[in-house]
Amino acid sequence: MFASGSRPAWLMLLALLGFALSSWATPFQGYGWHDQQRVAQLLLLLLTCGFALFARVFVAGRFVWSVLAILALGGVSALHAELPVWAMREWALQAGLVILALVLAQLLKPESAQWAVACIAVVVGGGLALQFFVGYAAAFISGIRMLDAFTLFSGFSNPRFFGQFQIFLMPLLVALVLHCQVKHPGLAGLVMVVLVGQWCIAYALGGRGLILGLLVAHASLLFLRIEFLRFISVQLVAALIGLLLFWLLFCLVPIWLGWELTLRDTLRPGLSAREVLWLEALELITRQPWLGVGPMHFSASINPVAAHPHQMLLQWASEWGMPAALGVMMLAAWGMLSAARWLRRECVAGMDAALWVGLVGGLILAQVDGVFVMPYTQIWMTVFVGMALARWSLCQPSSGMQRHLIMLTGLLVAVVLGDVVIAEAPHLPEIQQRFIELHAIGNRPRFWSQGWIVAP
Repeated sequence: MFASGSRPAWLMLLALLGFALSSWATPFQGYGWHDQQRVAQLLLLLLTCGFALFARVFVAGRFVWSVLAILALGGVSALHAELPVWAMREWALQAGLVILALVLAQLLKPESAQWAVACIAVVVGGGLALQFFVGYAAAFISGIRMLDAFTLFSGFSNPRFFGQFQIFLMPLLVALVLHCQVKHPGLAGLVMVVLVGQWCIAYALGGRGLILGLLVAHASLLFLRIEFLRFISVQLVAALIGLLLFWLLFCLVPIWLGWELTLRDTLRPGLSAREVLWLEALELITRQPWLGVGPMHFSASINPVAAHPHQMLLQWASEWGMPAALGVMMLAAWGMLSAARWLRRECVAGMDAALWVGLVGGLILAQVDGVFVMPYTQIWMTVFVGMALARWSLCQPSSGMQRHLIMLTGLLVAVVLGDVVIAEAPHLPEIQQRFIELHAIGNRPRFWSQGWIVAP
């Protein structure tokens, strides 16, 4: 259990649970999945800023100077952007995620807190799987005589966003299976059922980036330690059983009943128009190579595909500038190399393998998808970074100049995001409807589900 004086940790875990459950239902009229999860994210980040400003529970280290330098470059870019208000919102969002990672690195040091996070993931993943298979059963009860996998999933406005969450969920499920199988075999079996169900859903939704990210991340485990073979074996068994379940439910049964079936081919070729986005991002880089066009400002130029480049490095380079993008790339590389060295020499457990798979898989998926754009995925990526810092680093509670700079950053984040929550979020449906009537263009998610930020 938690040690005494752990009230902030319990409060943070409850806040994480509240955020995670934003994928279960949309109780507020006019707010879709994306907008609801964005509001939940902003509330969580505001709470995090409260931890930083008042409780001062966050870690520090030499790497934090690099993070602060990148944020400083982003701040300068935002002030020079065409729409500085929107640019500052994106800057505040990214800065808030940094503070959340530093706070979690302090609060999640107890291993019991880390397993509590895994339990939150199981609850959410189990609920989403249950909704999916209830929808499958409803197709039989309703008599519509067709199966469309895209209408069966819930919790996200796009199946790709579900896949982004799964790349963090699946390794946590494996870690929990291994953790519980001796003392709590019944619970381990239940978690395994959820894992198999998630694999079946992944095949049904046809997420190519998800499958690629998980394959590469699990393969990299073997280069770290042979002890991770057990972790990989559990994941492989679940993947194979999930494939069998998918074949039974979405191939054999519809053919036998003569039903119409709608699925995406996981092995389908092509870039799905991503090349259009990447070329546009490159054009923005050539236009403003040093400071970029401004945070979130890829969304200021309307295109027929998406409001973000679907590529992490191109997004940072085009919006924040090449120096900031290079800093992000070097920081990520340093972090993963440091993690690999730690995993090679220290005593490891299933949670370590899960964190490695989630981080590597997330970075791979971010090269072809909006992992660093969608609110639900942003938070889970940040949670994994925070837990990795808690387990693998020697970070200590902050002090001196770093503490003051982080607190100042937290104050700026609270002001900017607090204004969004108070002044804009309550009226979001009306604002978006007016935008659609004025500009007659479709929704492409970025900050909100209507992600374009064209000047009025």
